[in-house]
Amino acid sequence: MNRLAALRASMTETGIDFLVLAGKEDIFYLSGFYGSRALSLITLDVALLCVDFRYTEQAAKQASGWEIIGSFDELFFRLRDMIFAAGNDKLYFDPVGMGYLDYVKLAEALPGCDLLPSEQMMRRLRAVKDSDEVELIVQAQYLAESSFTDIVNRGLCDRSEKMLAADINCAMIQDGADKPAFDTIVLAGSRSSMPHAEAGENRVGWNDSVLIDWGARRKYYNSDTTRMLFCGRMDARLNKIYDIVLQAQTMALEAAVPGMPCCDLDRIAREFISNNGYGDNFGHGLGHGVGLEIHELPVLNPSSQEVLQPGMVITVEPGIYLPDIGGVRIEDLVLITENGNKNLTGLSKERIIM
Repeated sequence: MNRLAALRASMTETGIDFLVLAGKEDIFYLSGFYGSRALSLITLDVALLCVDFRYTEQAAKQASGWEIIGSFDELFFRLRDMIFAAGNDKLYFDPVGMGYLDYVKLAEALPGCDLLPSEQMMRRLRAVKDSDEVELIVQAQYLAESSFTDIVNRGLCDRSEKMLAADINCAMIQDGADKPAFDTIVLAGSRSSMPHAEAGENRVGWNDSVLIDWGARRKYYNSDTTRMLFCGRMDARLNKIYDIVLQAQTMALEAAVPGMPCCDLDRIAREFISNNGYGDNFGHGLGHGVGLEIHELPVLNPSSQEVLQPGMVITVEPGIYLPDIGGVRIEDLVLITENGNKNLTGLSKERIIM
């Protein structure tokens, strides 16, 4: 079943006749067109893609088999006619991809029509990857790992976080990545206790730990990894929590199988960290899905309602963060398979001491 057919099957199952999409990843997933501004209308027998003048030629080439509309007003006019003809006053939209301004324009163009969220229908479809998607994620991961190895071989000491992040980004692009998957995180010394702080002017000093969280994008698909490096002597407190984080991750990796609730996988790592006295220092979820977006379904946290399925690509990234001392996070990219999982990350998790 192709992607558009799969979406229409979900629409039929949930009683949706008209669905409007605005998220660029959702539209690319269905049509092959990727641009910063577009709307798409999907019915059970029509697929319309609306772009402005900047993208009309590109859309015609990328979105094979789709009807391209060059005016948002025209799309709204067509939509009004279709809804009136069907005698249906319900229009569904994807609540993640739809921005407020687009929502307002839809509401103004369709007075008296109920605008209803489709409960992340597209994100749920995208959560399970096909073999082509997995291959692009594997390529992205390879490019990311290659750049990391290159930077490590050059040394880190006395270089700024920003410079290290820039070098990683440049190496990924030179090796064939489209661009970094996200803003590369490099945090040295005590700044590594802030899980997602931005790389700054802080320089890596002797006896500093360095947290690096980075990924590559390859043909719109992403990778995501975190590793720790240590320049000189390791702080005894970080040395201790490194072992705890690594063991928590190992336990979660061994348990990740199809059919497992994501909240249960999170609980395995979280309970181990809590039982070792650091529960209050692990405040984020165990992981998340990765694909066209760096954070997508499934979500691995204590309140997650999702269940692991074959074809999902997830991160497994427990961490412990000690304010004003430093933090440790170890993150692998993992494919859920029919019988278990396959770790897509080839980098060692042994302590890297430089």
